Amino acid sequence: MISALGLLVLAAIWLELVKTPRADRPLPHGAGGRADVARPGSELLVPRGPVPGETADGSGRAIPATDGTASAPPRARIRGRVVMEDTLEPLAQVLSIRLRTVDLALIDAVETLSDGSFVSHRTFVAGGVLAHVRTAEGRELVDHEGHFDPGSSEPWLVLVPEAEFPTSVSGRVVDLSGDPAGGVMVFCGRPSGPESLSEYPCLGETDAEGAFEIHGLAPGSWELRADGGHAHSSTLALELSRGEFEAGTLVLPSPGALRGRLVADVEPRAYFFVREIGTGRELWLDDRSEEAASSGVRPFRITGLPAGEYEISLVPLDGRNYEPASLRARPPATGLEFRAVSSMRTLELSVLDSSSEVPLPHEAFTRVRGRWLDGFHPQGERWLVWSDGYRPANLGPSALPTTDETPGRVTVRLERGWSQLRLYQVRELAPALDTGGKWSRPPLCGVCVCADGLPVATSDEDGIAIVGLERAPGNLDERLIGWRTDSSYAWRGMTVVQMTRE
Repeated sequence: MISALGLLVLAAIWLELVKTPRADRPLPHGAGGRADVARPGSELLVPRGPVPGETADGSGRAIPATDGTASAPPRARIRGRVVMEDTLEPLAQVLSIRLRTVDLALIDAVETLSDGSFVSHRTFVAGGVLAHVRTAEGRELVDHEGHFDPGSSEPWLVLVPEAEFPTSVSGRVVDLSGDPAGGVMVFCGRPSGPESLSEYPCLGETDAEGAFEIHGLAPGSWELRADGGHAHSSTLALELSRGEFEAGTLVLPSPGALRGRLVADVEPRAYFFVREIGTGRELWLDDRSEEAASSGVRPFRITGLPAGEYEISLVPLDGRNYEPASLRARPPATGLEFRAVSSMRTLELSVLDSSSEVPLPHEAFTRVRGRWLDGFHPQGERWLVWSDGYRPANLGPSALPTTDETPGRVTVRLERGWSQLRLYQVRELAPALDTGGKWSRPPLCGVCVCADGLPVATSDEDGIAIVGLERAPGNLDERLIGWRTDSSYAWRGMTVVQMTRE
């Protein structure tokens, strides 16, 4: 009985052991040790997505990379170059650059080499990068934003707009005495040969201190020359890189300036008329006077004259008469003075439609001492008034008020129609007539103007032909035996035609 009962108990225990999973069985003493204990973070699986260097199986289980760790995002130094946006031309200058990530979490400061290239000190991951670029003088050029790829072998380009970094040249012009030469034209052109410039695409004018600046240039070879009207500096060869260039000082072969003043009660103003005594050459100058003081004294300075003796007279623009009639001087000279001996007389011009009396926009031209000036001046010899879509007016001294009232009022009424003012000039100039300026060439009279083959006007002793028609012609040309048209240009309602002998 006891043996049978014991066998049954042993059989029940054995069956229970067979049904119990291995993981729940008590470990026999000394078997297996800690090697079979589950380790958190190693074999305990926490559901998560894949990380760089890992993949995921269908159950969401992360499979570690072969080295057992997740790889970091790739990083690299930025190897870049600062270039112009339109041409991708490198900026061959030393520039300061502040590199930043878009979130400003990483900032780095570098300088470019002389070829515009740079390498960052720190490494950056893929993404947006900002580059704040400044010149060596501290002027901001651009704050560029672009995508950086650490795996790319191409340079990271920082684009600078053309408008932010133009090429220009500046400098100063003086005469032989070292005084600044104001009102001097400075020409900058491409090299053409040892003696002259082939063309002058860019130019500037000196201020009262002789300083000038010329913009709109491009990197490369250029030539620079100052033109005082009748004295020219030697040609300076330049090799420009991108940016601002200081050319230094250009010297005019002129002994100095003629200095003086105009004296009147208020606002004296006049053109200066200069004649070279030795050659008889007439040098026509613009208004070279400075702003008048409250006392009515206006200083003037005439620069750029070669050595020699000159006669200086005035063409008043303020309706006054001045004395003396002329002065003689050799540059450099100071203390020259013209004093008004009559009061100012001004003219007010009103131009109206002859039918409606509506005021018209217009242009006026005045002939003074044989030359045509822009504007309506009281001391002229002849006046022309033009308005688009109307026939022009041709006025003589009788059209001006006879009283001394100032301002004198002149009213001109124009009739509708098609019109054109044409000024005919001789293209070639003798040295004594080399006056410069757009109105200064000798007039050519007797030129027949034809509209659609029919004669409609003839130029007079002043070279003026007034064409007035009901409607615009299909063709307009000029004829004069022994002469041919050389060139023409339009200026504020007047067409200037220059002719040369056949």
